[in-house]
Amino acid sequence: MVKTISIVDVEDVVANWNEYSALLERALAHNDGSHTLSGLLSGLLLGKYKLIVCKVDSIVSLICIIEFINYPTKKICNIAFLAGKDTVLFKDDFMSFVFQYAKLHAADSVQIYGRKGWKRFLSEFEFKEIYTVLERKI
Repeated sequence: MVKTISIVDVEDVVANWNEYSALLERALAHNDGSHTLSGLLSGLLLGKYKLIVCKVDSIVSLICIIEFINYPTKKICNIAFLAGKDTVLFKDDFMSFVFQYAKLHAADSVQIYGRKGWKRFLSEFEFKEIYTVLERKI
């Protein structure tokens, strides 16, 4: 079994969008409606987002969209969407890859906005809950 993790370029995004979007639809099912597949594709093509692809024996197993957010006092690498079949198989290698990539791009931290299960899943990587998001639709 050969595992690979990489940031894919725009040409790869376009060539394999059908496969990637099928996985991303699973993550979007848990989204509050703030993102769409077409919006994610536009963001990837414009360079707003980066796509990380994890493969086992050249078969896509896990994908992730990250974005860098610049605040007045810090820069964060945000794990915006994560979807796939083998999250546990890639957990350590994937997180190591994200931390290295974020550091390479001068991020001060890595954040993820997600469901409560992510807190438990990422606890071994010293993630801390820093705030709660509340919403009221109007």
